[in-house]
Amino acid sequence: MKTNWLVSLLVLETIAFAALFLSSGNFSSVAYALVIGIVFFAIEFFRKTFKPPKISREEFEELNAKYKKNVDWIDIGSIVALVVETGIVFFLVTTIKQYLLPITQGTVFFSNPVGLIFLGSFLFSLATIGWIMDWIVSKRFGKKYWIYYYHLPRAGFDSKKVYSIISIIGLLTGFPALVFGLQDYTIVTNDNGINLNDWTRLTEKHYGWSDIESIRSSTQNEKKHYTISFSDGTNWSTSNERWNADEKKVMEFISIQSHREIE
Repeated sequence: MKTNWLVSLLVLETIAFAALFLSSGNFSSVAYALVIGIVFFAIEFFRKTFKPPKISREEFEELNAKYKKNVDWIDIGSIVALVVETGIVFFLVTTIKQYLLPITQGTVFFSNPVGLIFLGSFLFSLATIGWIMDWIVSKRFGKKYWIYYYHLPRAGFDSKKVYSIISIIGLLTGFPALVFGLQDYTIVTNDNGINLNDWTRLTEKHYGWSDIESIRSSTQNEKKHYTISFSDGTNWSTSNERWNADEKKVMEFISIQSHREIE
């Protein structure tokens, strides 16, 4: 059984990190189809690995008569609760980030991306909402509801065992995403240059105007973005930035201050 849990953990980690990878850029429909395929594979694997506790046909029919009309409402309620919790966490963390941004008097432009915060909010909510719904449903309908639910065609496996793994993965990936999202920002100052602290680095990096070697524009999926090359070999793409002004104006300002033409 330990081997089954380890394999399940690997399958779910693959899905989680694939989602994280896909969220960080632009990918083809083939890549998304691959993730969907992995999800369907995982469901079939769980049905074979985490089989629900056996109950007699008579007991299932008895539970079916008792709970059938509630199943769809509970599923819908779970989805709504997930959306609501994600929204609450997202709002709280983005509000905190807004206050933590190191905006000084010399700041002209700043970028405040929230993509990682949204992903972290979703993963954290996914990791916790199941236990909340489990408690609510068990209190309202009794614990036998879940035994009944395991045997429905929409499940077909012990979903609580699988969810416990999902919960661990959600917390292990959600918290880092929230932390990295909090420190994902860029500050463009009037005299000193650019303070860059995107999610790929642990500390803020300052680049003076003289550190900028080139500014290149490109188009990806019909959206223009820019890549700035610095003297230390760093290439910084603005494709995921969220500026407080039009990005073209930001780049024109950087171009003037650094005396580098936009290529």
